[in-house]
Amino acid sequence: YLVIEGTHILHDAKIRDLLDLKIFIHTDEEIRFKRRLERDVKERGRSVESVHQQYNAIVKPGHYKWTEPTKEFADLVLYCNDAPNISQELRLNQNIDLILDALKKRAE
Repeated sequence: YLVIEGTHILHDAKIRDLLDLKIFIHTDEEIRFKRRLERDVKERGRSVESVHQQYNAIVKPGHYKWTEPTKEFADLVLYCNDAPNISQELRLNQNIDLILDALKKRAE
């Protein structure tokens, strides 16, 4: 298997046509922001305010304009949201099972 990933990978029809299985990973907006805030402050030395400003002015509108619409081209949508009653390991295993099932169906 060859895995190709990227925020905009499903945007280009030429690329989509080359892919056997297209997966869109959906995460709630609150979680996307929380992860970005943590990363940008910790790893990039940015202020909380600058992350908020960039997210609201560029990242959030860009997501809804460019990324979210490509979900319709996916063969499989995985919902990766923080659920207090499900461990990350269990969620990962469930998603792996969904992917493997989808690959098996493609091979039939």
